[in-house]
Amino acid sequence: MGPQNIDVLEERFGIRFKNRELIKIALTHSSAGLGISNERLEFLGDSVLQLVVSRHLYRRAPSLDEGELTKLRARFVNKNTLAQVALRAHLDDLLTLGDSLKKPGEAPQLSILADAYEALIGAIYLDRGMKMAQRFVRFTLLREVSNIKFERDFKSELQEKVIKTFRCYPNYRLLKADGPQHAKRFRVEVKVNGRGFGIGEGRSRKEAEKEAAKKALLSWKSLKGRQQGR
Repeated sequence: MGPQNIDVLEERFGIRFKNRELIKIALTHSSAGLGISNERLEFLGDSVLQLVVSRHLYRRAPSLDEGELTKLRARFVNKNTLAQVALRAHLDDLLTLGDSLKKPGEAPQLSILADAYEALIGAIYLDRGMKMAQRFVRFTLLREVSNIKFERDFKSELQEKVIKTFRCYPNYRLLKADGPQHAKRFRVEVKVNGRGFGIGEGRSRKEAEKEAAKKALLSWKSLKGRQQGR
């Protein structure tokens, strides 16, 4: 990777690098046979990326618990997603690869692209610090996260727990639907093995079911004990 390519990279992301050798290493694959590779920087960049995304989700999604945050983070920090981000950033044009991995008209393998993206994060962190690395991740990856509605899926969570524990599905029963057509109120009960354990109300049946599932989850330990004690 020559100075011209580093100039392109600086222009593309608005970053001025102090140690250009770090950037050269970040975008050099071991197959190039140059005695350097981005593997160590990829290791570091992975940790920085995990921290930046975790911090972002922690702040943006206060209603989600640890398990839900972990699942959400995995949607963004995985080889496929990171490779797509690398492609959108045109990092494939800047990579130094061995001849065996160069295929005219084709992008490098997904794992190579994802590793290069993480290595670049590691290089930016070492060269310019955490604030600039965070800015880079926000610009290239976290713009997608900002479009997501961080709402806890109570029905899916309850169903997962019920299936795993009781080998059956929760059942939702409409108890009441009253009020004028433009302002109806729905009342729904969720049952497990025939026993009711959560009643919810809402302006739609879907909203009422969600509220019922939420209440069932809040009482999950009691529900589990009652069912197992039958």
